[in-house]
Amino acid sequence: MAALSGSWGRGVPGGVSVRGRAAIALVCAVGMVAGLILEADSLLAEVLLEAVLISALYRRLRLLEPRWWLAGAVRQTRGPVVATMVFLMALGFIVQLYAPGAKTIGAVWKQVKTAR
Repeated sequence: MAALSGSWGRGVPGGVSVRGRAAIALVCAVGMVAGLILEADSLLAEVLLEAVLISALYRRLRLLEPRWWLAGAVRQTRGPVVATMVFLMALGFIVQLYAPGAKTIGAVWKQVKTAR
């Protein structure tokens, strides 16, 4: 076993040299970055929706007294959460009519872009 350690890629027929391994790693890294760039619009659409919802609903919770946070949180956010839920349900219904096969916001966004 000691004879094999350290000989990977040098003396083994069909082995990959250090430069070859570096080239493979570079190609993989470039491929991952390219894939991220190609999917960025759908990823950012989902992140944007979540950021808007969190910032709008969290803003009301910052003013609560720490001792009574649970009752205050429910009382302060009940209306906005129900309104957001109804809005998102209506939006989901409309989106399903427009893009029936879409499972994510990114898929809807891709269909909107291809329809233009």
